[in-house]
Amino acid sequence: MNYAETKSLPKILVNFKSSEFEELFIEAIDQTLSNLGLGVKQAFYSFLEVHYTLSKEDVPNRIGDFVDGMEKIFGTSASLLEVEVMKSLRRKVPSFIYLVESPYLLFEDYSESLRRHIENL
Repeated sequence: MNYAETKSLPKILVNFKSSEFEELFIEAIDQTLSNLGLGVKQAFYSFLEVHYTLSKEDVPNRIGDFVDGMEKIFGTSASLLEVEVMKSLRRKVPSFIYLVESPYLLFEDYSESLRRHIENL
């Protein structure tokens, strides 16, 4: 294949980094929720689907709704689960370093920072 032929090919990998983040994010959530038991994990995903019209696959793109659902179901324990998800993500992307810019560690800020990091790799 010569240069002219490769130039006209569609760019299939444009969203590769974004999909990589989405896969890692869903895996981290699944692992964390699995620690609570299969029934709890399935019930939580069903809750998101019914109350937020949020499928498991859409969670990385609607993190705010995911966090809200976590808080409604798990109450104050939601923050502990968020930390476990962040730990799992940190193990999956060891090159990622998050610098907290406020006195609070916010799951949404952490997740978006990780998304940008992966897209810039």
